[in-house]
Amino acid sequence: MLPRDTARLRFRQMAPTDFEAMAGLLGDPEVVRLYPAPKNREEAAAWIAWNQRNYAEHGYGLWVIETHGGEFVGDCGLTWQAVNGMC
Repeated sequence: MLPRDTARLRFRQMAPTDFEAMAGLLGDPEVVRLYPAPKNREEAAAWIAWNQRNYAEHGYGLWVIETHGGEFVGDCGLTWQAVNGMC
């Protein structure tokens, strides 16, 4: 259930090979300024594993976004999050 590619970007499932890119993204205080805190490397690995479980269980999760040339851009997609104590 991947989103369709755009003229400049494509989407794909996260994989363990995305660890360095995701650790850099999730560990950057500016990028995650609306999260409680930046994630450490262990938490970044858990983020990837959580998304892989979401794909298996629900058919969707957060997708890696990259250029057609394979350059990492970030991630986006659908997730379940508690907001003000509600899911």
